[in-house]
Amino acid sequence: MNPFSLPRAAQPCDVVSLGEGIAATEGTLPLRRLFPTPQFDGADPFALLDVWGPVSLMPDEAPGVEPHPHCHVEVLTLVREGAVHQRASLGSQSSITVGPGDAGWLRAGAGVVHDEVVLATDNTGGRLHAAQLWVSMPKRSWRDEPELQKVRAETVPVVTVDEDVRVRVLAGFLGDVAGPIQTLAEVDIYHVFLAKGARWQGTISGGRNPLVLAWHGELYLGAKSRPLGAGHVARLGDGTSIELVAGGDGPVEALVMVGRALHQPVARYGPFIADSADGIRAAMARFQRGRMGTLNRR
Repeated sequence: MNPFSLPRAAQPCDVVSLGEGIAATEGTLPLRRLFPTPQFDGADPFALLDVWGPVSLMPDEAPGVEPHPHCHVEVLTLVREGAVHQRASLGSQSSITVGPGDAGWLRAGAGVVHDEVVLATDNTGGRLHAAQLWVSMPKRSWRDEPELQKVRAETVPVVTVDEDVRVRVLAGFLGDVAGPIQTLAEVDIYHVFLAKGARWQGTISGGRNPLVLAWHGELYLGAKSRPLGAGHVARLGDGTSIELVAGGDGPVEALVMVGRALHQPVARYGPFIADSADGIRAAMARFQRGRMGTLNRR
């Protein structure tokens, strides 16, 4: 079936809540935390979404986050502009550099220490615009060994709907097109490009939780054309189709995230995710005892 033609029984997803996020700083990296916040908790299985920038950097500027632990999540760092260098405590202290269109993919499993620093792209400094998404891991995989991978831009398939609409399939499926990121939770992640005034209608499986981030520019969402400002996120309700319309005076880029809920308890504390306060304390103890590895400070 053509993934862009809506079957007669399709049920459009309408906006149920909006998140504008809150300004925050991790290490020396300024960001906007879209969820979790007191006003917007995201949607299972998506545990956190931050947007970095857009911001211009000076040549000697290198904002970043010092070594910190993760467990029980997969961390996806998606770069639109700029470059980010990441390390993880994987014995050989694996490292990757993620550039425009690339993705960094960290599967934290039982626990890993991770850091990231933004790199100047030229002698004038350059730009930074990126998003980081945490996807909860199913509890059966919490003891898995950690992994760090770089997904190169050229390996991400692009579906061209017409001259005004393109969709990069980062994870999951769009019709028969599969993305290179294979998270343990069942998710689809699309990077949608819309020319001025263009419209995209995509089908999704029923019973999933859809989120839409207006990553660059403004959008209108759903049958009621709800506006979504640049850098804001929307949670959509039940349905089997998503409709995006580009607003504003120029092209628009959106991240569409659709996930099948894990329906497992979630407890959070800083970079730790578990299923209870006791689980958080156990993860902290593993980290403090060095069981998640170590990274030297840069």
